[in-house]
Amino acid sequence: MSTNYLTIFNDQFMELMEDIVRLFPDRKGLQTTKTVFETARRMNPKIILEMLNMYLLKKYEEQILAEDFEFFVLKDYTEEVATVPKSDAIKYSNEDILKGIDKIREPLNELSDENKGHIFQYLKNLIQLTRLYEEQRKK
Repeated sequence: MSTNYLTIFNDQFMELMEDIVRLFPDRKGLQTTKTVFETARRMNPKIILEMLNMYLLKKYEEQILAEDFEFFVLKDYTEEVATVPKSDAIKYSNEDILKGIDKIREPLNELSDENKGHIFQYLKNLIQLTRLYEEQRKK
């Protein structure tokens, strides 16, 4: 039986979202953002992996591996969001997507260095799972 790296990737990503919501229970919108990802996953299980890989993990792998926290907190994602193709799975405007990104990253400034390290570990895991998923698809 082969390992389903897509499921593992999605589970790991949702754990990251759950941890962010748990760390900031009073932050409005974080639970909604998590729900949007859950809905997108149900509609198209590949969508989160494909979008994160294309617009974050591959593009900024060097900064993720270096754990360059400031880069991600200060980065303007307008260009990346503008190139996201719209489909049935993504019915949100660019403005909505940018607001979702901000809802995730704004509270990250309040994290301890230890928790910042945990976030980067999640991202590093997602990079590795993406590689394993892509290798598995080639077979």
